[in-house]
Amino acid sequence: MRDIETLKKEQVECSKYIIQEDCFKDFNTIGGVDLTFLKKSGKTIGIGALVILDKEKHVLHEHTYEDYVDFPYIPGFLSYREFPIMEKLIKTSKIEPDIYMIDGNGMLHPRFCGLASYFGVKLDKISFGVAKKLLIGNINEDGYITLDGKIIGKAVKTKKNTKPVFVSVGHKISLESAVNITFSFSKYRIPEPTRLAHNLLKNLRKEEEL
Repeated sequence: MRDIETLKKEQVECSKYIIQEDCFKDFNTIGGVDLTFLKKSGKTIGIGALVILDKEKHVLHEHTYEDYVDFPYIPGFLSYREFPIMEKLIKTSKIEPDIYMIDGNGMLHPRFCGLASYFGVKLDKISFGVAKKLLIGNINEDGYITLDGKIIGKAVKTKKNTKPVFVSVGHKISLESAVNITFSFSKYRIPEPTRLAHNLLKNLRKEEEL
């Protein structure tokens, strides 16, 4: 495993290439990406899921990919554990969505380059993150999350009487558009693209553990 300080520098460098503007006029499809991990024969297996929906929330395509993982779980460095699986997941899928919604953080990160941003910059994809827990930062009265005086995300309540989810820019999209898309694809607390990807993984885990 590479030195943590080296990885920190790489994340800071990656953050410099993030585009926080909409690099699209419209979109037709969105893909939700989620990962899960399990132990098999003493080794860690990572399984990635991609679920692609159209604007009417109809599922157009489902795809999974699994491989061995050797990078440990370290908060703030999930890109190095999860991105290799995600990259192969995307490259082996027969269909590619216009936008990727990642179960995780984008710029909402100590060095402003979480998984969704790392994914977007490395693969040159339009992406944003939707996380279930707040990793870092302060939430102001308007729901915006700041760190060192910089807006890095927004806490969004997709449904009444539920906890918020935390939306952040990945790459080639504005925070406003990321939030609007999150709202438009939400039937429950977790927006449909990543919720359905999570459910697909949940079913796969049951099969693997039988």
